[in-house]
Amino acid sequence: MAPAGQLTYKQVFYRQNVDPSDKPKSIDIIFNGAQLAQEKSKPQFTTSNYNFHFNLGCTATGALANAEGGSNQINATPGCMNQWMSNGVWKMRVTAISAVPPDAKPEDQNGWRVTQTWVNITNRKLWPGGLYGPGQAPSNVSDEFLATESGNNASSFNVVGGFSLGSRNVVFPPGSSYTFSQLFAGGGLNGNDKPVRLLVTFNTKIQNALPGVPHYHMPANFRIDLTCSK
Repeated sequence: MAPAGQLTYKQVFYRQNVDPSDKPKSIDIIFNGAQLAQEKSKPQFTTSNYNFHFNLGCTATGALANAEGGSNQINATPGCMNQWMSNGVWKMRVTAISAVPPDAKPEDQNGWRVTQTWVNITNRKLWPGGLYGPGQAPSNVSDEFLATESGNNASSFNVVGGFSLGSRNVVFPPGSSYTFSQLFAGGGLNGNDKPVRLLVTFNTKIQNALPGVPHYHMPANFRIDLTCSK
């Protein structure tokens, strides 16, 4: 899930000998708060009443129906298709989007491919991840998230191999480039719900705290509008 992202889906509840006249009255969503509290490095609940109980016999309207629930959009530099985006360490641009599978009907699609080019704009040999050797530097590239018209999103790490830039196990010399097609797939994606944004994220907290390595200009993240082109 992207930061402040969402996913709309249908959850099936099944049992034998269901009486159609016996309508569901409520749904409860349960979280393991005790387990999460032991994992201090992860985001924590901001209330002790973290479980959800929905009354299926009523419908919210007005302000209650439109409340965001406290989610915050992360800072990012906006851009368009074919526009070079730069943060002092990498520059990149998105050049194409294609359906997966390429010849499938929209309702039979399960994802998208986003073609993009990345360039090392530092004067150091650069790794996408956090490991590096003598004369080299890390860059702590994080993840990419594809968002659709409905607001659904998918992470690059949802697919085998994850983020293609990070999974390329080679060092990038200064000025070198890499063009690849990033796969986004999952049950929440289909061809009738078109992709509209790509969020590209970087772990600036780790990278900018390291001495003697290239640091990101802020905001380092990119939010690319896939409905416009430059």
